[in-house]
Amino acid sequence: GAGNSLTIYGQDNQSGQLITTATSNAAGIGGGTNGNGSNITINGGAITATGGTYAAGIGGGKAGNGSNIIINGGTVTAKGGTSAAGIGGGYYMSGSNITINGGTITANGGSGASGIGGGDGGESDNVYVATDLIIKADGNNPPETEITNTGGDLASSLVGKRYVNIEIDLNVLKKNAIDEINKAIDGVTDADILAIATTAITDINNATTEDDINSIKTFALTKINAIAAITAARQGIKNTELNNWIDTAIKEIKIGSQDATPSIDDIKDQILTIIRYFQNGKAEGIADANAALPSDAQDAAGHTVTITKGEKTLKLVNPDKVTFGKQE
Repeated sequence: GAGNSLTIYGQDNQSGQLITTATSNAAGIGGGTNGNGSNITINGGAITATGGTYAAGIGGGKAGNGSNIIINGGTVTAKGGTSAAGIGGGYYMSGSNITINGGTITANGGSGASGIGGGDGGESDNVYVATDLIIKADGNNPPETEITNTGGDLASSLVGKRYVNIEIDLNVLKKNAIDEINKAIDGVTDADILAIATTAITDINNATTEDDINSIKTFALTKINAIAAITAARQGIKNTELNNWIDTAIKEIKIGSQDATPSIDDIKDQILTIIRYFQNGKAEGIADANAALPSDAQDAAGHTVTITKGEKTLKLVNPDKVTFGKQE
């Protein structure tokens, strides 16, 4: 009822067990018939809550809202009754201010209801799920749909799962993005690559939206991975002119702006293809920006690549007049 609260703790080893099965129109944990279920906090233990007809597993009873529900840990299984949420509102009622910070959660709503949020016809508002959890939920029971998330875009992974207004924990996203960048530069000594990573990490820490975090991370990794691929492919090449082209490509990648991500991949693909042709041997061709690799035709403008079979030679004409992804 109004003004009441319930806090559940499990032992340190999480062995504490609570099983509730409601009858009639009451929630498993929360409101009775026509009653709201609010101010519920679960800190641990093995919790199984099954709602009665039209009532939530954890939250509102029939015609009751579910709000201010916090789960910080434990193994929690919540099953809503007919048209009621697993965690949240009863039939046609809302689920709001629901926060899941930890634990392994299984939440199944009745027909048409949210796994976590509002009952069938009810609103879901301010539902927050941390992005490093394993969440199992489905709007209709059966089947049970498992969503495993280790820090990626939880909102997109929940499409069609009847979660509403999921808020992403930016701190978790930032940490995971920075971890990816640090992994990509593990063992790298190139000062320019390290500078790319350092700048990206600073920008990620200052980012205020999920899109910005992902964009900065993707751009930095695109640069770092492109340079790494080219550097690995050029090992053992002694041809001076080809090495000059490779150096030019790497320089273009390093100074590229964030809106140039597609061209970074173009530069990488073009250079890797020319390196491959040089290593394998190939007849005369051109450095054609549109084709992005040598062909059998001669470029009328004179920007040629001549790769000789057998003899590991290369002829590049006017390389300073060719920009990667575009021919001047």
